[in-house]
Amino acid sequence: MSSNEIDFEFISSVAAAADLCLKPWKYSVILVEKDFRPQSSTSDVQQDSFIGVDLTLRIECRDIDGNRIENNDIDVEIYWSGQEVTIMLGWCNREHLPLLWQGKHSFWMDTKNGSKCLAPQHGENLEHLARRIRALIHIARDD
Repeated sequence: MSSNEIDFEFISSVAAAADLCLKPWKYSVILVEKDFRPQSSTSDVQQDSFIGVDLTLRIECRDIDGNRIENNDIDVEIYWSGQEVTIMLGWCNREHLPLLWQGKHSFWMDTKNGSKCLAPQHGENLEHLARRIRALIHIARDD
């Protein structure tokens, strides 16, 4: 799968996952940044693989009539450490709410000091979205 296919297919899948996990809202996804982190000296091999591609996405929220609900926008950071992917999710416009760190397991981090904290109200929906994004990454990686 080429990097352009990753962009379109993956981003479309993330938007669909957000629609499913964060009802009743509708979501679109914007690629904010893509950074190749080659894991070997053959960087062109890595650029055609999902492994080694760090992504920053913005998931933008709309109501059923298409009106923007900016308070529900979500920032997503996807980065790799070796063969393991880590995902961080947080609300763009609600800095007081904790961030979700999703690796093999998930935990919530206080944005002020980085310590572990309790999930916010409806945090399980964001955890569900993070698990779906992680599954999408593994599917794209295996293609």
